[in-house]
Amino acid sequence: MAANQAALLKAGLCIPGLCLFGYIVGPPLYWHFIEGLAAVSHTSNTCPPCLCDCSSQPLLTIPEGLNNASASDCAKHDPEVNEDTEKQFAEL
Repeated sequence: MAANQAALLKAGLCIPGLCLFGYIVGPPLYWHFIEGLAAVSHTSNTCPPCLCDCSSQPLLTIPEGLNNASASDCAKHDPEVNEDTEKQFAEL
């Protein structure tokens, strides 16, 4: 009876393990297979390489409506903040 329970436990652990392995490894393998199949079947219909000069474009651009123009306000002279910064460390 213990042998049957051990075999049932092994099967109970192996089936979810195999399902988890297939869930993790399956999609990348599927897409690689599909890309390889498409490359083999469409060798005559290849597109010419794209010619673009990406070095002249900035790496990160912020749209005009989203940039923060209030950063210049942080550098303004504020008397209250100036008093606090002039205090000694022990007073703070």
